[in-house]
Amino acid sequence: MKLKYFLIIILFSLTLISCGNSHIEDTNGIDDYSLCYFQREDLIKNTNSTSFMSSESSVNNKFTYSCKKLSGSNRIKTIETNGDNVKFKVEVNIESGNALVGLVNDNSIIYIFPLNETSTFTLSKNYSKVYFKILGESANIKVSVELSKA
Repeated sequence: MKLKYFLIIILFSLTLISCGNSHIEDTNGIDDYSLCYFQREDLIKNTNSTSFMSSESSVNNKFTYSCKKLSGSNRIKTIETNGDNVKFKVEVNIESGNALVGLVNDNSIIYIFPLNETSTFTLSKNYSKVYFKILGESANIKVSVELSKA
């Protein structure tokens, strides 16, 4: 019986230890938000991420994503344009870590949104489906997006 409890404690401890090592550390300093581990192209290729305390909300033409610690590439929203031009008003706030926030399709980066500011971008009707993605390295980040027809 004691052996059973001992093995359960060891297994639980190993699980906790392995979970804590999945984030990519910020190695370029607290004021530099540029990526170190990932490249821009990973925004298209990757869809794997580890997140801690993340939340998403979506109401009509607005959506928000926030995460206390994101490592990897996370697709937050798929947007189907239905052949229309779409205007994006995007506010990106990063407190720590490194990040890249962009609009991509299956094989190219369409637009990279600047960090710690509000920006707008109009997507032409040449794209029928796009993905709003974040590439993070231990990023504490919040993204708010408002969509409208252009």
